[in-house]
Amino acid sequence: MSLKAAPKYSYEYGVKDHYSGANFAAAESRDGYKTEGSYTVDLPDGRKQIVTYHDLGDGLEAEVSYEGEAQYPEHKPAPSYKPAPSYKPEPSYKPAPSYKPAPSYKPAPSYKPAPSYKPAPSYKPAPSYKPAPSYKPEPSYKPAPSYKPEPSYKPPIYSPLYS
Repeated sequence: MSLKAAPKYSYEYGVKDHYSGANFAAAESRDGYKTEGSYTVDLPDGRKQIVTYHDLGDGLEAEVSYEGEAQYPEHKPAPSYKPAPSYKPEPSYKPAPSYKPAPSYKPAPSYKPAPSYKPAPSYKPAPSYKPAPSYKPEPSYKPAPSYKPEPSYKPPIYSPLYS
């Protein structure tokens, strides 16, 4: 095989999926510089787009055509979800009221005996003597008499001065 040999090929494929709604196909062939092909695709508005193209080595030329008419259905919002009320089973039985028997006897008030004596206040005797010192304490030294000091100088004599 030489590098100067012109390419030559042909292929085609198609998809049609009813679950997803995908529907498209393509086909192309090439012999040297000549390329021819086409593809189709279903558009969301309900039309089919068909593109046919060819290239002779001097640029791609394409023709686009449509089949069908565009349709725009009125938008209908999906119903909102409203959950059913949650399940609340009724009790499987109704318990009977519990039995509360009446007392078989009526208790008497409890006995509280009265005191056999009346307690008197406790006795607090007065002191038999009044504590006092038995002697008059005297100082252990004899205080010296205190004297008024006399001045050691002669006090001045004050007399009025006349001029």
